[in-house]
Amino acid sequence: MKFKVIPKDQRRKKEKTISVPDGISLYDLAEKIVGEYRIDFGHCFGFFGDVKSDFYLRSKEKYELFTDLIEEGDDLEPTGALSVKRTQVKDVWKNTGDKMLFLFDYGDCLEWIVESL
Repeated sequence: MKFKVIPKDQRRKKEKTISVPDGISLYDLAEKIVGEYRIDFGHCFGFFGDVKSDFYLRSKEKYELFTDLIEEGDDLEPTGALSVKRTQVKDVWKNTGDKMLFLFDYGDCLEWIVESL
């Protein structure tokens, strides 16, 4: 699958196009995106269906690493999101032009729009 990755923060001006196998997990896609921008992958992250509002955490469709951490035994508050480790990209981006917001590092709030090409 091919994606256009568009930074929401204009200080990270470079839009990138990346290609990944459609059977990889959202976790692996996140690692690929973060690597393209040369950022350390040591933070939590999520993908959210609401790409337009500031209330993306309330998205009906959302996938967060927190869900996987809870399943692995961490004592965290559930967010209602699905797993990033068990969800494949082909199950999220089904059509050309589908978009998700990728939020990396909930403290620094690095955000990208990830659009399927």
